[in-house]
Amino acid sequence: MSSNGKFVELWGKLTPARKDIVLGSKSREEGGSGMAADFWEWCGKQIAEFV
Repeated sequence: MSSNGKFVELWGKLTPARKDIVLGSKSREEGGSGMAADFWEWCGKQIAEFV
């Protein structure tokens, strides 16, 4: 669990997430862009008729 939230680069090198990805994963209330929540909502609308 110590590597949770990190990315694996070439040759298995663990690196922290890029700043833009971290901002996108946070809600607007948390100081982020809210893009992850917006994308999740959009995906739900796209598949609603099939679920």
